[in-house]
Amino acid sequence: MKKLLAALPVLLASTLAGPTAATAQVSAPRPGIWQGQVGTRRVVLTLRGDSSTLALPESGQPPARLTTLRTPGDSLVAIAKYGKPALRARFTDKGRTLSGTLSEYSKVLPVVLRPVAAVQPLRLAQAPKLPLPYRAEDVQFNSAGDSIRFAGTLTHPPGQGRVPAVLILSGTGPQTRNGAPGPIGHQPFEVLADYLTRRGFAVLRTDDRGVGRTTGRYDQATTADFARDALAAVRYLRQRPDIDPTRVGLLGHSEGGAAAVMAAASSDVAFVISLAGLLTPGLQALLFQNAELVRTAALPARDQQRFDELNGRMFRTAYQYATSPELEAQLRATYQTWKTQDDARLLADKVTNDHFRFPLESYLRQATGPWYRYHIRFDPAPYLARVKVPVLALNGDRDLLVDYHGLAAAAAALRQAGNRDVTTQVLPGLNHLLQPCRTCLPNEYSDLDTTVDPAVLRTVGDWLARHTR
Repeated sequence: MKKLLAALPVLLASTLAGPTAATAQVSAPRPGIWQGQVGTRRVVLTLRGDSSTLALPESGQPPARLTTLRTPGDSLVAIAKYGKPALRARFTDKGRTLSGTLSEYSKVLPVVLRPVAAVQPLRLAQAPKLPLPYRAEDVQFNSAGDSIRFAGTLTHPPGQGRVPAVLILSGTGPQTRNGAPGPIGHQPFEVLADYLTRRGFAVLRTDDRGVGRTTGRYDQATTADFARDALAAVRYLRQRPDIDPTRVGLLGHSEGGAAAVMAAASSDVAFVISLAGLLTPGLQALLFQNAELVRTAALPARDQQRFDELNGRMFRTAYQYATSPELEAQLRATYQTWKTQDDARLLADKVTNDHFRFPLESYLRQATGPWYRYHIRFDPAPYLARVKVPVLALNGDRDLLVDYHGLAAAAAALRQAGNRDVTTQVLPGLNHLLQPCRTCLPNEYSDLDTTVDPAVLRTVGDWLARHTR
């Protein structure tokens, strides 16, 4: 879900003083350790004469030695040994803060550094505050048919009675129980669990198949498998003496929303909550998200048109042959037909020095795998028609991966099948992770301070309170 950049930064002057060539070191101004944070990454500048360094600890790289250190007026000019990222900063608040922007490739991100006695741990604004006013328990349980041992965390509010329970289902890609690929970055499911448990709900979140302490192979699973995993977790929760078996429901993010609907269609769960959930057919979802990512990419208009055309042809071929052993051959033939036509257009238009590249081989590896074959043919309509329990579905209007317009069709399908307790809401300014965003591209997720917008937490908590009395 998130990928941190490994490049080491370069510190430059404020906007009033441009970069210069490397010069001899001078004594460090305001010596000591200055630390700030950009989203989920720390920025650490150590000013110590000739041994001054700059570090982004979450990048996994060692601190970079500075080759230049100057202070024109209140500005800081510090150039590190590696890379082109830059901090344009100025000492403010009588020298107690260093305020500016961190530039990484095309990103320009605000950052404020302050003096610290020693490098401080990463602090995310919405991370659970200790001590926890509830019980957090490591749990394990088995699936019914495929011998997978699931591991997760169950948080339970204080008290001895049976309480309602929420099972969190993750979206596409192997994720830990906290909703992230690993320990670095935003941990949205931990934030959700903390908020809901403080409001009186037990919450179970698990490592995906093949992730953390859960066994199995993620790369061989489909959305149908994830729905069966959800039902195994529901059975486990219902067997616990501290959980009310009649008030166990599902909360799914992204593809987890589809898995929640599939599970609810075949089981009497108490409720379904979909957050940025996949409630549209798989082919439609793939066409939308790739068109959005192409639209927002820094590409010439001609190359955007080429990607859209080629993606459309490849996706429709994959849909047509998803269950056929001829899938790879048909995809190669589709690409070659497009390439021949595209080459002819380039020749006719006298285009030279063309940099367009389609990752054919990596796409073929993905498209011929079990998950993609299932996903592109996925149709939520038959499952929605069988969901009779209360449903809450929330989507952000800046989501580039799931089209929020699908909410209306999903709600109509639910109501047409007789479900009278359906609530949908489009939330302005939120991305796929339900964060307030600027570009809203996936590569921005880790640069944002918010893990889950507080309005989303309140909406979910209030809805659950009304539906689990």
